[in-house]
Amino acid sequence: MAGHLALRIGKISTVHRIPVVAACLSEKVVATSRSFLSSAHSLGDSPASPPSPASAGASAAAAAAAGVRAGPAVNAPVGGDRPRTIGGIGAPVRGGGARAVVRVVRADGMGVEAQLRLEEKLLRSDPTGSNWFVFNADVAAPTIVMGISGKPHELLHTEAVLEARVPVVRRFSGGGTVVLDGGSVLTSLICRRGVVPNLPEYPRPIMEWTEGLLRPAMANVPGFALRDNDYVVGDLKVGGNAQSITGSGWLHHTSFLWDYCPARMRLLQQPSRAPEYRQGRSHEQFITKLREFYSSKDDFLRSVMVALALRFDLRATALHQVEALPFQPWKSSVAVLSSDELTMLTKA
Repeated sequence: MAGHLALRIGKISTVHRIPVVAACLSEKVVATSRSFLSSAHSLGDSPASPPSPASAGASAAAAAAAGVRAGPAVNAPVGGDRPRTIGGIGAPVRGGGARAVVRVVRADGMGVEAQLRLEEKLLRSDPTGSNWFVFNADVAAPTIVMGISGKPHELLHTEAVLEARVPVVRRFSGGGTVVLDGGSVLTSLICRRGVVPNLPEYPRPIMEWTEGLLRPAMANVPGFALRDNDYVVGDLKVGGNAQSITGSGWLHHTSFLWDYCPARMRLLQQPSRAPEYRQGRSHEQFITKLREFYSSKDDFLRSVMVALALRFDLRATALHQVEALPFQPWKSSVAVLSSDELTMLTKA
């Protein structure tokens, strides 16, 4: 059990300290991650730029060779039930055997508000009942995001925020306040109830489970762990987490610090309620950069795909197809705070 696997993914050679018990999956998993990011790049186009038949076909062929369904594939019936097929996406919760199907969507270039609204739709009113993994390695514009109960006058230097013209978005999940920009990598895992056997579906158990899920991806990150609500490297924060749990499923999303802009970090106040390990340190003193451990964002995301593929059956799905699903209407909790609202809330 002490052996390790040396995985070569694309042009990047990475040693992942995955127990040999997983070795039987290694060839398929590595091939999956290599072709999967390629197909996700091709399939994750904006609605205005759908993939060409040639590029989509090539991506689908590469993914199929690696054991991954790319694009709007339809699963075979499970347990005698007919698969639900909406907009070309058939999504029973479980695929062949006991492995849960997770549909992966690359949302590079999407704005933070739009991504949060999409994730809330997928959690609350997905007509296919699928599990999803949404990631964005190229946030469109700097944005401050607060938890659903966050108070701007306690969390932000509002005058500086208004002067910098950085939008403030209130998300639908809990958690703390973060500044997101091109240095962020956003990931969100959305699972239906019961898809992870024996997992108590409450925030802390979900966070502990996702820490274990990511460990193979973080094998070269010394001191990676979950502390309080954060992913850390030693005693430095490298990712913030938040959850939303409904009657039909749960969402766990993370903002990873690939890089950061110190000036934007200074738009945030020192929170009155902070994790104990922070020990009163400023934002810049208590965070670190994920880029110190990977050669590129895609290198990091390949490692994440390797880890996910050890647990789930991954299916690449185009962003424009997801956005076209007939979601049921509901009142979103995501809100952009106007300048007037920030000013009034500050005075209050």
